[in-house]
Amino acid sequence: MLNMQPDDETVVPTQENQESTTKHLGDIVIEEAAEPSSILFESNQPPWRIELNILNVNVQIVFDFQDSVILGRSYPDPRPFNGIDLSPFDAYQCGISRNHVVLMLEQGNVLIRDLKSMNGTALNGKRLKPDHKYVIKSGDLIHLAKLKLRIRFLHNPFVS
Repeated sequence: MLNMQPDDETVVPTQENQESTTKHLGDIVIEEAAEPSSILFESNQPPWRIELNILNVNVQIVFDFQDSVILGRSYPDPRPFNGIDLSPFDAYQCGISRNHVVLMLEQGNVLIRDLKSMNGTALNGKRLKPDHKYVIKSGDLIHLAKLKLRIRFLHNPFVS
């Protein structure tokens, strides 16, 4: 069972003398910025805030993004993973590929594209074709192989 109680909390300096709080939840490290940084977002689009509810383990991941973000896993590969790492949620055992899908923004929509994953992706029960883009909506159910996610848009900059 996944222990979600903070084991340790530290404050570390970040870019431009901002502080962030790092929480250690078992093997998971979550870093929360004390204040939003303009350095995090270099594109002209305003950021979206997304919640992924991992239904298999009832854990929520909340993140901001502007252009694109990859969902996948690092384990068992020792190289750093540049994206949302689902390894702590049994991603390897669930059949998640290292670079499974990408979420991206285009023309005010959030899109999903399967990155030719080994075990596939489904959106609301329909299997996605690899390398095709699909519009996703808040509340959609996404299956990454055997891992079930519910996506919610907590902040859509195009809706007031």
